[in-house]
Amino acid sequence: MLVFNRNRSITCEKEGNWGLIIRASSVDTFHEMFLIMTIDMEIREIVEATGELIRGPYTFCRETMALLAVLKKMKVDRGISKEVVTKIGGPGGCTQFVDLVLEALRAVGQCEESFVTGAEGFDSLGYWHGKLAGKCYAHSHSLEDKRLHKSVSAVLTGN
Repeated sequence: MLVFNRNRSITCEKEGNWGLIIRASSVDTFHEMFLIMTIDMEIREIVEATGELIRGPYTFCRETMALLAVLKKMKVDRGISKEVVTKIGGPGGCTQFVDLVLEALRAVGQCEESFVTGAEGFDSLGYWHGKLAGKCYAHSHSLEDKRLHKSVSAVLTGN
């Protein structure tokens, strides 16, 4: 018998030269919520963050959505996770929204390449190797190994 289910979705859209709009949603047995966050990738700063708790265990849980305003002007750099937990978590916050914000912020790393690929001779494989070596099995292999063992998606996209 199924007693719990959760689905999350994150989409990222580039807007203009440096804008990144992240739309995140989470639906589980007890909660339904969404988040829209805009980041200026040139200065790595949250420009806007809005969201809504559509369904939660208690009606007063919606009061925590006002805390999303504190995300504005946060720098998307090392230490932001702790800052998010401190400012929108705890007894006056919502742990489910903390998780969703952190998941959305992890997606920023997946989007960074979109803002640097215009450079002449950009090496996508080297870029990701530098970011993920020692943190991911695939990227802990040498660049030579990865070039020899391209994934099906890399072959299809020409990367």
